[in-house]
Amino acid sequence: MSITARVKKNQSTINKAMSWLEKHDIANSERDKADDEGKKVSAIERRCEQTFDNYLHYLSLLPKYEQVRIEKL
Repeated sequence: MSITARVKKNQSTINKAMSWLEKHDIANSERDKADDEGKKVSAIERRCEQTFDNYLHYLSLLPKYEQVRIEKL
């Protein structure tokens, strides 16, 4: 998934935010799968939290109009 920034200087931050969002989606899928199988999920849960925190960090560095464009996806 990729998005083009309205202002070119924001593109690298958008790419980082999107990368962390994709990593969070993968970790979230793994967590759901582990829940279904009854496996211990503490490490996976921690990874989900870390990836989402990183996503929020990079999102907070962007202007509001770029944040809205990302969250619409």
